Amino acid sequence: MHRTTIIPIVALLSVTACSEQSPSRLLAPTAPVASSNASPSGPRVITGDAGKGSLYAIHVPANWNGDVVFYAHGIKPAAAPIELPTGDGFPAVRDALGQLGYAVAYSSFSENGWAVKDGALRTHQLRAKFVSQVGKPRRSFLMGTSMGGLVVESLAEQFPSQYAGTLAMCAPLGGAIAEMNYIANVRVLFDLFYPGVIPGDVLNIPAGLDLYTGVLGPAQAAVIANPTGLGIIARMKQTPLAGNNGTELVTSLLNALAYDVVGIGDLLDRTQAQSMFDNRLTAYAAAAPGLLPPDVIAFVNASVGRFDATNHGLKYFDKYFMPDANLQGPTITLHTTRDPLVPVFHASAFGNAVNDAGRSSLLLQRSVTAYGHCAFSTDDMVNAFTALASWAETGVKPAN
Repeated sequence: MHRTTIIPIVALLSVTACSEQSPSRLLAPTAPVASSNASPSGPRVITGDAGKGSLYAIHVPANWNGDVVFYAHGIKPAAAPIELPTGDGFPAVRDALGQLGYAVAYSSFSENGWAVKDGALRTHQLRAKFVSQVGKPRRSFLMGTSMGGLVVESLAEQFPSQYAGTLAMCAPLGGAIAEMNYIANVRVLFDLFYPGVIPGDVLNIPAGLDLYTGVLGPAQAAVIANPTGLGIIARMKQTPLAGNNGTELVTSLLNALAYDVVGIGDLLDRTQAQSMFDNRLTAYAAAAPGLLPPDVIAFVNASVGRFDATNHGLKYFDKYFMPDANLQGPTITLHTTRDPLVPVFHASAFGNAVNDAGRSSLLLQRSVTAYGHCAFSTDDMVNAFTALASWAETGVKPAN
């Protein structure tokens, strides 16, 4: 096992409760503010406050081709300030798309955390703002990273006639519950093999627990001292830790544990403390035959902590969000092969669901051989988008 250092975890799963609103409901906008540009050939930038604390920005290049990309950002910690997105390499992609003639519109959302519902509302509401402040676009595209990929897929399903194509990158398209089950299963198996290292349990985090000194540091030390448990967890079907070496596997484990510790309280806030994790009848198994001895599998199933979900908890995250996979327009997904936060199984699950729905002709899936969540180059993302735009323009699905 390679020794690893704890990497800072930014933009972990952290959520806050939100009120019921329809994505089609538009809020009264405040007056926009147009920024000035040093270069006369630079983009026209419109920024404003859309109400309920959400901010938005619209970038229109001087050589605008008539098309607009509506971008939805990935998850941000619930306690973080509301601000326009700067992560996941987005500013560079925005500027590159502008150089190609595309306008780009995006929002901060009005809340952080697992804001799929609010993100869909705020992103869709940008359409009216764009038309009123710029003009009616020729075509509108959707682009999202991580949780934002779920946001844009939900909009593509709700309003298929309004968007010409969708690009979802490093997104949990296997559904919110599948993502949460992965994280929760990592935690319960960690607690089984390293009991008492992290206080509380998968659904109960002690108040004031420090992520670094109370969770990541002790967990890393425990795994380095006894890597056997890590090896078993990485070989379980329910917990496919990303990685092809010890450092990557440890990092993936720490990411999943942090995802649980930072976010579970806020997830439960969204369901009024109703659990969304249920492993009562889960039959834990090796990811492939022969990977683990039968007695190890038997020990796990006999000894792992068991938890119940409620219908309300499951229904909320099924609604926000589980794609129906009945695609109505060109859709491209992009995923790294070794994603420590949103495992690549999401891409294959979505692909299988689309195939089962008979809509494979509308799906192109790309992968980047790399370790990391949304670890794409600007070229990776821009090339995926230009392939989508060409597909929408010509009606010809790209070869790969």
